[in-house]
Amino acid sequence: MSDSSFDYLGGNYYISAASLLLEFRNFVDSHPVLFKINVANPCWPQLVLYCEELEQNTDIMRAITRIHTSSQIEFERALFCSWGSLLVARILNLDTIHQRALFYAGLLQDLGKYALNEESFSITSNSNVSFLTSKPENDECLHALMSSTYLEDILTDIEGVNDLILNHHAKDDGTGYPSHVSESQLNVDNQVLIVANEISDRLDQLGGHNQIAEVLPNLKLGRLLYFTKAQNAWLSLLEPHTSFGQVEVDPYTSDELKIKGRKLENLLSCLLNVSGDLLPYDFNLTVHGLRSMIRKLASLFTDTGIFDTSIFDSAEQIPKEIINEVYFLFKGLPEILMRCMYFVDDILKSKKYDSNINVALLSECRELLHKNIKNLEGRRCNIFT
Repeated sequence: MSDSSFDYLGGNYYISAASLLLEFRNFVDSHPVLFKINVANPCWPQLVLYCEELEQNTDIMRAITRIHTSSQIEFERALFCSWGSLLVARILNLDTIHQRALFYAGLLQDLGKYALNEESFSITSNSNVSFLTSKPENDECLHALMSSTYLEDILTDIEGVNDLILNHHAKDDGTGYPSHVSESQLNVDNQVLIVANEISDRLDQLGGHNQIAEVLPNLKLGRLLYFTKAQNAWLSLLEPHTSFGQVEVDPYTSDELKIKGRKLENLLSCLLNVSGDLLPYDFNLTVHGLRSMIRKLASLFTDTGIFDTSIFDSAEQIPKEIINEVYFLFKGLPEILMRCMYFVDDILKSKKYDSNINVALLSECRELLHKNIKNLEGRRCNIFT
Protein backbone atom coordinates (compact mmCIF):
# COMPACT_ATOMS: atom_id res chain seq x y z
CA MET A 1 0.00 0.00 0.00
CA SER A 2 1.28 3.42 -0.94
CA ASP A 3 1.00 6.71 0.86
CA SER A 4 -1.58 9.31 -0.09
CA SER A 5 -1.39 10.26 -3.74
CA PHE A 6 -1.73 13.29 -5.93
CA ASP A 7 -3.22 13.25 -9.40
CA TYR A 8 -1.07 15.81 -11.22
CA LEU A 9 -3.20 15.74 -14.37
CA GLY A 10 -6.52 16.23 -12.61
CA GLY A 11 -5.16 18.30 -9.76
CA ASN A 12 -6.99 16.18 -7.19
CA TYR A 13 -5.51 14.91 -3.95
CA TYR A 14 -6.76 11.52 -2.76
CA ILE A 15 -5.87 9.28 0.15
CA SER A 16 -4.40 5.81 -0.19
CA ALA A 17 -5.50 2.49 1.27
CA ALA A 18 -2.92 2.89 4.04
CA SER A 19 -4.27 6.34 4.93
CA LEU A 20 -7.86 5.07 4.92
CA LEU A 21 -6.94 2.19 7.21
CA LEU A 22 -5.23 4.65 9.53
CA GLU A 23 -8.47 6.69 9.64
CA PHE A 24 -10.38 3.55 10.63
CA ARG A 25 -7.82 2.74 13.32
CA ASN A 26 -7.80 6.26 14.78
CA PHE A 27 -11.60 6.43 14.77
CA VAL A 28 -12.06 3.09 16.54
CA ASP A 29 -9.22 3.57 19.03
CA SER A 30 -10.40 7.04 20.05
CA HIS A 31 -13.73 5.71 21.39
CA PRO A 32 -13.47 3.30 24.35
CA VAL A 33 -16.57 1.25 23.52
CA LEU A 34 -15.62 0.91 19.86
CA PHE A 35 -12.10 -0.09 20.92
CA LYS A 36 -13.51 -2.87 23.14
CA ILE A 37 -15.77 -4.06 20.31
CA ASN A 38 -12.80 -4.14 17.95
CA VAL A 39 -10.70 -6.19 20.37
CA ALA A 40 -13.52 -8.72 20.77
CA ASN A 41 -14.30 -8.81 17.03
CA PRO A 42 -11.04 -8.37 15.08
CA CYS A 43 -11.56 -7.91 11.37
CA TRP A 44 -8.49 -5.98 10.20
CA PRO A 45 -7.33 -8.51 7.58
CA GLN A 46 -10.67 -7.97 5.82
CA LEU A 47 -10.35 -4.20 6.12
CA VAL A 48 -6.89 -4.32 4.57
CA LEU A 49 -8.16 -6.41 1.67
CA TYR A 50 -11.17 -4.19 1.01
CA CYS A 51 -9.23 -0.93 1.26
CA GLU A 52 -6.57 -2.25 -1.13
CA GLU A 53 -9.37 -3.12 -3.58
CA LEU A 54 -10.74 0.41 -3.31
CA GLU A 55 -7.29 1.87 -3.95
CA GLN A 56 -7.41 0.40 -7.46
CA ASN A 57 -10.10 2.97 -8.33
CA THR A 58 -8.77 6.50 -7.94
CA ASP A 59 -12.19 8.06 -8.62
CA ILE A 60 -13.65 6.34 -5.57
CA MET A 61 -10.66 7.29 -3.42
CA ARG A 62 -11.06 10.93 -4.51
CA ALA A 63 -14.75 10.75 -3.62
CA ILE A 64 -13.99 9.36 -0.15
CA THR A 65 -11.41 12.12 0.33
CA ARG A 66 -14.02 14.79 -0.59
CA ILE A 67 -16.33 13.46 2.12
CA HIS A 68 -13.45 13.64 4.61
CA THR A 69 -12.56 17.22 3.70
CA SER A 70 -16.19 18.37 3.51
CA SER A 71 -17.63 16.98 6.74
CA GLN A 72 -15.89 15.15 9.57
CA ILE A 73 -19.29 14.08 10.93
CA GLU A 74 -20.29 12.46 7.63
CA PHE A 75 -16.87 10.83 7.30
CA GLU A 76 -17.11 9.31 10.78
CA ARG A 77 -20.63 8.12 9.92
CA ALA A 78 -19.16 6.34 6.89
CA LEU A 79 -16.42 4.76 9.01
CA PHE A 80 -18.89 3.60 11.66
CA CYS A 81 -21.50 2.27 9.22
CA SER A 82 -18.97 0.34 7.13
CA TRP A 83 -16.96 -1.11 10.03
CA GLY A 84 -20.00 -1.81 12.23
CA SER A 85 -22.06 -3.32 9.42
CA LEU A 86 -19.18 -5.64 8.56
CA LEU A 87 -19.03 -6.87 12.17
CA VAL A 88 -22.81 -7.37 12.30
CA ALA A 89 -22.70 -9.27 9.00
CA ARG A 90 -20.12 -11.59 10.57
CA ILE A 91 -22.35 -12.09 13.64
CA LEU A 92 -25.22 -13.03 11.31
CA ASN A 93 -22.91 -15.41 9.41
CA LEU A 94 -23.69 -13.73 6.11
CA ASP A 95 -21.71 -14.90 3.11
CA THR A 96 -18.43 -13.11 2.39
CA ILE A 97 -19.97 -11.44 -0.65
CA HIS A 98 -22.58 -9.78 1.60
CA GLN A 99 -19.96 -8.78 4.17
CA ARG A 100 -17.92 -7.13 1.42
CA ALA A 101 -20.93 -5.37 -0.04
CA LEU A 102 -22.00 -4.01 3.36
CA PHE A 103 -18.52 -2.64 4.03
CA TYR A 104 -18.41 -0.84 0.69
CA ALA A 105 -22.00 0.39 0.94
CA GLY A 106 -21.48 1.81 4.45
CA LEU A 107 -18.36 3.64 3.35
CA LEU A 108 -19.73 4.99 0.05
CA GLN A 109 -23.43 5.53 0.85
CA ASP A 110 -23.18 9.33 1.12
CA LEU A 111 -21.04 10.14 -1.92
CA GLY A 112 -24.00 12.02 -3.37
CA LYS A 113 -23.95 14.59 -0.55
CA TYR A 114 -20.46 15.95 -1.00
CA ALA A 115 -18.28 13.89 -3.26
CA LEU A 116 -19.84 14.13 -6.71
CA ASN A 117 -18.94 17.08 -8.90
CA GLU A 118 -20.14 17.95 -12.41
CA GLU A 119 -17.29 16.04 -14.02
CA SER A 120 -18.08 12.79 -12.22
CA PHE A 121 -21.88 12.88 -12.26
CA SER A 122 -24.62 14.83 -14.01
CA ILE A 123 -28.00 15.00 -12.31
CA THR A 124 -29.62 16.10 -15.57
CA SER A 125 -29.01 12.81 -17.35
CA ASN A 126 -31.85 11.39 -19.41
CA SER A 127 -32.34 8.55 -16.95
CA ASN A 128 -33.29 10.69 -13.96
CA VAL A 129 -34.33 14.15 -15.14
CA SER A 130 -38.06 13.42 -14.82
CA PHE A 131 -37.58 12.26 -11.24
CA LEU A 132 -35.37 15.15 -10.20
CA THR A 133 -37.46 17.90 -11.73
CA SER A 134 -40.35 16.90 -9.49
CA LYS A 135 -38.29 17.15 -6.30
CA PRO A 136 -37.26 20.27 -4.31
CA GLU A 137 -33.69 21.42 -4.96
CA ASN A 138 -32.68 20.86 -1.35
CA ASP A 139 -34.37 17.49 -0.96
CA GLU A 140 -31.69 15.29 0.65
CA CYS A 141 -33.30 12.12 -0.68
CA LEU A 142 -31.37 12.73 -3.92
CA HIS A 143 -28.06 11.69 -2.38
CA ALA A 144 -29.02 8.00 -2.12
CA LEU A 145 -30.10 7.94 -5.76
CA MET A 146 -27.02 9.90 -6.89
CA SER A 147 -24.61 7.69 -4.94
CA SER A 148 -26.17 4.49 -6.25
CA THR A 149 -26.29 5.72 -9.84
CA TYR A 150 -22.69 6.93 -9.77
CA LEU A 151 -21.36 3.62 -8.43
CA GLU A 152 -23.47 1.47 -10.74
CA ASP A 153 -20.88 1.63 -13.51
CA ILE A 154 -17.82 1.67 -11.24
CA LEU A 155 -18.36 -1.23 -8.82
CA THR A 156 -19.81 -3.68 -11.31
CA ASP A 157 -17.98 -6.64 -9.73
CA ILE A 158 -19.46 -6.18 -6.22
CA GLU A 159 -22.97 -7.58 -6.17
CA GLY A 160 -25.60 -5.81 -4.09
CA VAL A 161 -23.78 -2.55 -3.29
CA ASN A 162 -26.03 -0.34 -5.41
CA ASP A 163 -29.21 -1.73 -3.85
CA LEU A 164 -27.81 -1.30 -0.33
CA ILE A 165 -26.88 2.32 -1.03
CA LEU A 166 -30.14 3.14 -2.77
CA ASN A 167 -32.18 1.92 0.21
CA HIS A 168 -29.99 2.90 3.16
CA HIS A 169 -32.65 5.39 4.30
CA ALA A 170 -35.61 3.07 3.74
CA LYS A 171 -38.17 2.52 6.53
CA ASP A 172 -40.04 -0.56 7.59
CA ASP A 173 -43.38 1.07 6.74
CA GLY A 174 -42.33 2.26 3.27
CA THR A 175 -42.03 5.95 4.17
CA GLY A 176 -38.27 6.10 3.63
CA TYR A 177 -36.61 7.45 0.50
CA PRO A 178 -36.12 7.36 -2.41
CA SER A 179 -37.84 4.08 -3.41
CA HIS A 180 -40.46 3.77 -0.63
CA VAL A 181 -39.84 0.05 -0.14
CA SER A 182 -41.12 -1.63 3.04
CA GLU A 183 -39.71 -4.26 5.41
CA SER A 184 -41.00 -7.20 3.37
CA GLN A 185 -39.00 -5.91 0.38
CA LEU A 186 -35.73 -5.45 2.27
CA ASN A 187 -33.19 -8.22 2.77
CA VAL A 188 -31.43 -8.62 6.10
CA ASP A 189 -28.28 -6.95 4.73
CA ASN A 190 -30.40 -3.91 3.75
CA GLN A 191 -31.78 -3.85 7.27
CA VAL A 192 -28.31 -4.04 8.83
CA LEU A 193 -27.22 -0.88 6.98
CA ILE A 194 -30.50 0.93 7.68
CA VAL A 195 -30.14 0.26 11.42
CA ALA A 196 -26.51 1.45 11.22
CA ASN A 197 -27.75 4.79 9.90
CA GLU A 198 -30.48 5.00 12.53
CA ILE A 199 -27.84 4.43 15.23
CA SER A 200 -25.63 7.10 13.64
CA ASP A 201 -28.50 9.59 13.63
CA ARG A 202 -29.10 9.03 17.34
CA LEU A 203 -25.41 9.30 18.16
CA ASP A 204 -25.23 12.62 16.28
CA GLN A 205 -28.13 13.91 18.38
CA LEU A 206 -26.53 12.68 21.60
CA GLY A 207 -23.12 14.17 20.88
CA GLY A 208 -20.98 11.45 19.31
CA HIS A 209 -19.84 7.84 19.35
CA ASN A 210 -19.01 7.86 23.05
CA GLN A 211 -22.76 7.68 23.71
CA ILE A 212 -23.22 4.12 22.44
CA ALA A 213 -24.90 3.02 25.69
CA GLU A 214 -27.65 5.58 25.14
CA VAL A 215 -28.83 3.92 21.91
CA LEU A 216 -29.31 0.48 23.48
CA PRO A 217 -32.85 1.24 24.74
CA ASN A 218 -33.82 2.14 21.15
CA LEU A 219 -32.44 -1.18 19.89
CA LYS A 220 -34.17 -3.13 22.68
CA LEU A 221 -37.50 -1.52 21.83
CA GLY A 222 -36.96 -1.47 18.08
CA ARG A 223 -36.41 -5.23 17.85
CA LEU A 224 -39.98 -5.68 19.13
CA LEU A 225 -41.34 -3.47 16.34
CA TYR A 226 -39.35 -3.94 13.14
CA PHE A 227 -36.14 -5.34 11.58
CA THR A 228 -35.96 -7.84 14.46
CA LYS A 229 -33.03 -9.91 13.20
CA ALA A 230 -30.87 -6.91 12.29
CA GLN A 231 -31.60 -5.01 15.51
CA ASN A 232 -30.86 -8.11 17.61
CA ALA A 233 -27.52 -8.49 15.84
CA TRP A 234 -26.57 -4.85 16.44
CA LEU A 235 -27.62 -5.22 20.08
CA SER A 236 -25.47 -8.34 20.52
CA LEU A 237 -22.51 -6.42 19.05
CA LEU A 238 -22.83 -3.31 21.21
CA GLU A 239 -24.38 -4.32 24.52
CA PRO A 240 -21.61 -6.54 25.98
CA HIS A 241 -19.11 -3.66 25.80
CA THR A 242 -21.14 -0.85 27.39
CA SER A 243 -21.79 0.13 30.99
CA PHE A 244 -25.47 -0.57 30.62
CA GLY A 245 -26.27 -0.71 34.33
CA GLN A 246 -29.24 -2.01 36.26
CA VAL A 247 -31.88 0.30 37.68
CA GLU A 248 -32.09 0.38 41.45
CA VAL A 249 -35.71 -0.59 42.06
CA ASP A 250 -37.41 1.40 44.81
CA PRO A 251 -40.95 2.68 45.41
CA TYR A 252 -40.13 5.94 43.65
CA THR A 253 -38.97 4.14 40.51
CA SER A 254 -42.10 1.97 40.45
CA ASP A 255 -44.40 4.96 41.00
CA GLU A 256 -42.64 6.89 38.23
CA LEU A 257 -43.02 4.01 35.78
CA LYS A 258 -46.66 3.55 36.74
CA ILE A 259 -47.43 7.24 36.07
CA LYS A 260 -45.65 7.11 32.74
CA GLY A 261 -47.48 3.91 31.84
CA ARG A 262 -50.91 5.43 32.55
CA LYS A 263 -50.11 8.45 30.40
CA LEU A 264 -49.01 6.13 27.62
CA GLU A 265 -52.27 4.20 27.89
CA ASN A 266 -54.20 7.45 27.38
CA LEU A 267 -52.00 8.28 24.40
CA LEU A 268 -52.55 4.86 22.83
CA SER A 269 -56.32 5.25 23.17
CA CYS A 270 -56.14 8.57 21.33
CA LEU A 271 -53.83 7.14 18.67
CA LEU A 272 -56.24 4.27 18.00
CA ASN A 273 -59.08 6.76 17.52
CA VAL A 274 -56.90 8.73 15.09
CA SER A 275 -56.02 5.56 13.20
CA GLY A 276 -59.69 4.71 12.73
CA ASP A 277 -60.46 8.26 11.61
CA LEU A 278 -57.70 8.11 8.97
CA LEU A 279 -58.56 4.66 7.63
CA PRO A 280 -60.15 5.97 4.37
CA TYR A 281 -56.89 7.77 3.54
CA ASP A 282 -54.44 4.92 4.09
CA PHE A 283 -53.43 5.25 0.42
CA ASN A 284 -51.48 8.37 1.42
CA LEU A 285 -47.87 7.51 2.35
CA THR A 286 -47.82 9.68 5.47
CA VAL A 287 -51.16 8.39 6.72
CA HIS A 288 -50.06 4.82 6.04
CA GLY A 289 -46.83 5.40 7.96
CA LEU A 290 -48.71 6.78 10.99
CA ARG A 291 -51.28 3.98 11.01
CA SER A 292 -48.55 1.36 10.62
CA MET A 293 -46.69 2.74 13.64
CA ILE A 294 -49.90 2.88 15.69
CA ARG A 295 -50.57 -0.79 14.89
CA LYS A 296 -47.05 -1.68 16.06
CA LEU A 297 -47.48 0.28 19.30
CA ALA A 298 -50.87 -1.33 19.93
CA SER A 299 -49.34 -4.76 19.42
CA LEU A 300 -46.50 -3.85 21.77
CA PHE A 301 -48.96 -2.74 24.45
CA THR A 302 -51.34 -5.71 24.18
CA ASP A 303 -49.09 -8.65 23.25
CA THR A 304 -46.07 -8.07 25.48
CA GLY A 305 -47.82 -6.64 28.53
CA ILE A 306 -44.83 -4.45 29.33
CA PHE A 307 -47.01 -1.35 29.56
CA ASP A 308 -49.65 -2.89 31.80
CA THR A 309 -49.61 -0.50 34.76
CA SER A 310 -51.19 -3.08 37.05
CA ILE A 311 -47.81 -4.83 37.31
CA PHE A 312 -46.58 -1.91 39.41
CA ASP A 313 -49.28 -2.27 42.08
CA SER A 314 -47.07 -4.70 44.00
CA ALA A 315 -43.63 -3.67 42.87
CA GLU A 316 -41.84 -5.55 45.64
CA GLN A 317 -43.09 -8.85 44.20
CA ILE A 318 -41.92 -8.12 40.67
CA PRO A 319 -38.47 -9.42 39.65
CA LYS A 320 -35.98 -6.61 39.31
CA GLU A 321 -35.17 -7.83 35.80
CA ILE A 322 -38.71 -7.00 34.63
CA ILE A 323 -38.66 -3.53 36.20
CA ASN A 324 -35.26 -2.94 34.60
CA GLU A 325 -36.50 -4.08 31.18
CA VAL A 326 -39.59 -1.85 31.33
CA TYR A 327 -37.46 1.11 32.43
CA PHE A 328 -35.14 0.87 29.45
CA LEU A 329 -37.95 0.17 27.00
CA PHE A 330 -39.58 3.37 28.20
CA LYS A 331 -36.28 5.14 27.48
CA GLY A 332 -36.49 3.95 23.88
CA LEU A 333 -40.03 5.17 23.29
CA PRO A 334 -39.39 8.89 22.62
CA GLU A 335 -37.82 8.15 19.22
CA ILE A 336 -40.90 6.14 18.19
CA LEU A 337 -43.32 8.77 19.47
CA MET A 338 -41.37 11.54 17.72
CA ARG A 339 -41.79 9.64 14.47
CA CYS A 340 -45.55 9.50 15.10
CA MET A 341 -45.59 13.23 15.88
CA TYR A 342 -43.76 13.95 12.63
CA PHE A 343 -46.50 12.13 10.71
CA VAL A 344 -49.25 13.94 12.62
CA ASP A 345 -47.61 17.33 11.97
CA ASP A 346 -47.31 16.51 8.27
CA ILE A 347 -51.01 15.57 8.05
CA LEU A 348 -52.09 18.72 9.90
CA LYS A 349 -49.92 20.96 7.73
CA SER A 350 -51.07 19.40 4.47
CA LYS A 351 -54.74 20.36 5.09
CA LYS A 352 -55.74 17.76 2.47
CA TYR A 353 -58.42 16.16 4.58
CA ASP A 354 -59.58 18.98 6.86
CA SER A 355 -63.19 18.69 5.73
CA ASN A 356 -63.33 14.93 6.31
CA ILE A 357 -61.24 14.21 9.42
CA ASN A 358 -61.44 15.29 13.03
CA VAL A 359 -58.77 17.99 13.17
CA ALA A 360 -59.43 18.54 16.87
CA LEU A 361 -58.68 14.87 17.55
CA LEU A 362 -55.45 15.06 15.56
CA SER A 363 -54.43 18.21 17.47
CA GLU A 364 -55.18 16.50 20.79
CA CYS A 365 -53.13 13.51 19.69
CA ARG A 366 -50.24 15.79 18.78
CA GLU A 367 -50.38 17.43 22.21
CA LEU A 368 -50.41 14.06 23.99
CA LEU A 369 -47.47 12.87 21.92
CA HIS A 370 -45.50 15.99 22.86
CA LYS A 371 -46.28 15.62 26.57
CA ASN A 372 -45.40 11.94 26.66
CA ILE A 373 -42.12 12.52 24.84
CA LYS A 374 -41.12 15.18 27.38
CA ASN A 375 -42.30 13.00 30.25
CA LEU A 376 -40.30 9.99 29.05
CA GLU A 377 -37.17 11.98 28.28
CA GLY A 378 -37.08 13.63 31.68
CA ARG A 379 -33.97 15.77 31.96
CA ARG A 380 -32.14 14.02 29.12
CA CYS A 381 -30.02 16.40 27.10
CA ASN A 382 -27.03 16.38 24.79
CA ILE A 383 -23.91 18.51 24.56
CA PHE A 384 -25.49 20.71 21.88
CA THR A 385 -28.53 21.63 24.01
